Amino acid sequence: MSEKILVKALVPCRSDKVSYPVGAKFKMTLDHAKQAEKSRVVEIVEAKEGIADFNARDGVKAIKACSDLETLNNWFQQENAAEEPRKTIVEALEKRIEGLG
Repeated sequence: MSEKILVKALVPCRSDKVSYPVGAKFKMTLDHAKQAEKSRVVEIVEAKEGIADFNARDGVKAIKACSDLETLNNWFQQENAAEEPRKTIVEALEKRIEGLG
């Protein structure tokens, strides 16, 4: 199985039969990501980016676009560990995790 890395959609696109809006972050294989980045379809982002790096609106969009349970669970833990967890982010994460689980 090929290594998957986190990318950000620069235009609406599809990967693994899922559509992603502009700005959505999702994982794709490294080779595919490099090709898509050359075509300016996606931008490769640092894989360690957390949910705290998003404002609430973009965070909810990222949550809805993410289909990786491990990433969602990590974000959930990060948000709950924050000094003041954001209710909208926590609720969006709970709903998305429940929907995928």
